[in-house]
Amino acid sequence: MHFLIPAAGSGSRMKAGKNKLLIDLEGESLIYWTLKSVFSASSTNWVGIIGQPKEKIYY
Repeated sequence: MHFLIPAAGSGSRMKAGKNKLLIDLEGESLIYWTLKSVFSASSTNWVGIIGQPKEKIYY
């Protein structure tokens, strides 16, 4: 299975001041929890993340 995760938002409607996927939930970012779920699927073959150039995320 292939996953393409859209992560280019700014979080402005939430008044977060940053990308909503970088907001913490229980000590980890939302992108962490998203990727954890994706990689827990045994059928995951490929993951792509579309983000802003200024927000490089490494996991």
